[in-house]
Amino acid sequence: MASYFAVPTQEIEAFLVSKRFERTVQRNEVVYVKRSTRNPDVLMKVYTSVHVGAASVRRSGKDAIRVCVVFDNSRRSFGIGKFAPVFRVTSTESVLRRLTDRLHEAARRATEWIDNDEMRQSA
Repeated sequence: MASYFAVPTQEIEAFLVSKRFERTVQRNEVVYVKRSTRNPDVLMKVYTSVHVGAASVRRSGKDAIRVCVVFDNSRRSFGIGKFAPVFRVTSTESVLRRLTDRLHEAARRATEWIDNDEMRQSA
């Protein structure tokens, strides 16, 4: 069984910044957001499980890093994709590798949704 690993917040945040995500705060949790270049109303969000001002993520069993894709044009907002949580086990490298996998899944889902939306609009 894998053991819980407290990933330092600076590792998660540096990784997401390197991927061009922007830091925001929602309900006292640090959330990183990246808008689609094809449709700026489509956003990939990473809920870090980091409370504002904390030096590390929350304790084991409290939650995990979560990735989702949403549509939000200020008038309408809805989910496009939700993915398996990234549990903080084994090592920082392992967590970041699994987070990368979730980001790739999210990017594929965003592209799929945008393609379908463009087809709907052109029909």
